[in-house]
Amino acid sequence: MAYKEYCVSVIDKVWSTPRNDSRMPVRRLDWDALTSAYKDPSDAISGWLPGLPSDLRLWDEVTRTGRFFDPRVQGFTYVEVYNPGYWMSPAGASEQSCFHPMYRMRARNQISPMNRQVVAFWTTKYANVVANAPGAVAAPSVHFGFPMYYFNRAEVDSIADVIFTQWQIKAN
Repeated sequence: MAYKEYCVSVIDKVWSTPRNDSRMPVRRLDWDALTSAYKDPSDAISGWLPGLPSDLRLWDEVTRTGRFFDPRVQGFTYVEVYNPGYWMSPAGASEQSCFHPMYRMRARNQISPMNRQVVAFWTTKYANVVANAPGAVAAPSVHFGFPMYYFNRAEVDSIADVIFTQWQIKAN
């Protein structure tokens, strides 16, 4: 996927191969795992759209005692983060003006460098491009850095409703 075309400058993963780089902050899987995500209220798109849940929580079925993502054992690690500050600053990377965070993660430990990093964003670079097709609508899309299957169904459905409203897709 061409992330620069999606308005992303830097990408990282929660569970990745540690890099031997003095600029890299201390990373520990027991700190970095995602517990939930929260809507970025300061973003120009996320902040004004009604219907987006404030929090996106992991589904109880995947975090129960003994389950793979039990937060007491491992937590949720299938996560990509976008434009993380710990890489942006040392690399001298700048954020593209079309980058719009949607959700930021809450890590298992607040001192994790992954805490408060963007895990879902609006893809806006081509939001105003309308296909030459009947009923085509100009609207931003969304990219999630994790599989939505593992999250609370009602919250995921609310997000889908907001996106489909933007796309003017109506249920029949």
